[in-house]
Amino acid sequence: MTDDDNDLRAQLLELLMPDLRFWADDERPDPPPVTRLPPELAALLRDYPFGGVILFRENLVDTPQIVALTDEIARGAPTGRLIAIDQEGGTVTRIAGGLEMPGNMALGACDDVAMTTACAGMLGAELRALGLNFVFAPVLDVNSNPANPIVGVRSFGSDPARVARHGRACIAGLEAQGLAACAKHFPGHGDTETDSHHATPVIRRDRAAFEAVDLVPFAAAIAHGVDAIMTAHIVAPALDDARIWSDRAGRPVPIPATLSRPIMTGLLRETLGYDGVIASDALDMKGITEHFGPVQATLHCLRAGVDLLLMPIRLWSPARIGAFRAWFDEVSQACADDAHLRAHVARASGRLRALKRRRGVTGRPGAPLAARQAEAARLVLCDAHRQAQEALAAAAITLERNDAGVLPWRVRADDRVLVVSDHAILAAEACDTLAALAAGQAQAAGVDDALGDPKAPVDKLLLLTCNLTAPDPRLDALVARAGTRGIPLVMLSCHNPYDILHVAGVATNVLVYGASGVDQTNYSERRFRLNLAQALRKVFTASSVAAFVGRVPVELAGRSVASVAVGNGVA
Repeated sequence: MTDDDNDLRAQLLELLMPDLRFWADDERPDPPPVTRLPPELAALLRDYPFGGVILFRENLVDTPQIVALTDEIARGAPTGRLIAIDQEGGTVTRIAGGLEMPGNMALGACDDVAMTTACAGMLGAELRALGLNFVFAPVLDVNSNPANPIVGVRSFGSDPARVARHGRACIAGLEAQGLAACAKHFPGHGDTETDSHHATPVIRRDRAAFEAVDLVPFAAAIAHGVDAIMTAHIVAPALDDARIWSDRAGRPVPIPATLSRPIMTGLLRETLGYDGVIASDALDMKGITEHFGPVQATLHCLRAGVDLLLMPIRLWSPARIGAFRAWFDEVSQACADDAHLRAHVARASGRLRALKRRRGVTGRPGAPLAARQAEAARLVLCDAHRQAQEALAAAAITLERNDAGVLPWRVRADDRVLVVSDHAILAAEACDTLAALAAGQAQAAGVDDALGDPKAPVDKLLLLTCNLTAPDPRLDALVARAGTRGIPLVMLSCHNPYDILHVAGVATNVLVYGASGVDQTNYSERRFRLNLAQALRKVFTASSVAAFVGRVPVELAGRSVASVAVGNGVA
């Protein structure tokens, strides 16, 4: 092996950020999570000193374990190792027992950039104490499509200027704690009705719309000097209408933005003037894998101008490590044989090493492990952080409409409160919260059960909805019956704020901006009680509607930011 070969090997390894999510000695459908490095993975990190690793919820058990795991991972990397996480706040967080914060759309509802900076700073301080140094946040997608199945409350809102100012504020807060921030998902994932974890979305808006909406927050982040920008696995014909050969499909297919040189190099580098790190979104997502194998996807990424290759191939068993070695050899040989690829790998590794120097990421050990564990235990979800996230969540809760003056509610201890939802977890969490508040006598029921007993004694009806995508006649019937019987009804839109578009006749609607449910980014159930608890506290204990200070950060049909007064919860 020549010195040039060694240089190329080291440079290519600098670009790789695999996950270490699971490990088993054999191939199985449900391998156990990695919470400490098995000998095989420890050896792999020595033999192949990757420039980065990403951790997931399965890897992270509690504070001492997280610090010990990141300590293990950080060792043996000559240029230091990026240890990354998706910790956006709100429904997309990875650390159980750590700070959650109410999420981006909740912060957009508060619309206080100082609050957003402080929120990001607290998140960043905890991540740094746990040994993490790179965070895939903030989301800069403008959620312009109410049917978007993957962005939603992860966005600061539907107004590009609002998203831009809060994105910059979030980046500043993370950077102040020494973290590298990675804004996502370029060139914008906000106007899609497809989740790129499961298929390849196509965004059919024209270039002018991209420039007026989607690119605005990224331009602001670039002006700020953000360390990294993540790609989107979307097809955007207005930005690149080319097709490339797919080995898996056996035909040319539309090119995803992640693999597009006109988008990654032409638009992001040359037009917008970005010279930081371009990171791919995870290359094991269906938005890539339905058409491209690991080698083909990797080489297309490099040709497009991507610097950091996130999760290009899984390392979950000895057999998969063998497949990785073959993949690495094939990619290395392709780069060695192509002067343009080789030059890009050299530039990309230089950008990543510069980022590490800028953020103080080195291969040198820090304070003793026990001391770092003690400091993290003192900081993570400390009283000050817990109180701050509760206050932020409370400030975000939005009274979107109160047309009949149902709120404020006067709740007696013996009031019979019917909590109606087809989401059993949400209903149970609501009943638990109401019991703790001593707010009436709460009982949960599914929609069909609630409709099945038209004369059941009910003093107040709480309807919990979550990500409705179409009208449901049962809900309309429930609302109409409550009106006929004179039962005060409040609807809580527990996740995305668009549920009101699918339910007729609701006079009082409260926006929560995130609750327990499926986290598509982690392919798992996620418990998130923070926002719902604060919403229920306001609904059942506020003495005046003035307590609802959040403002709707998106446009709702017929009640847009331009047409509805601030007093109705829209700004």
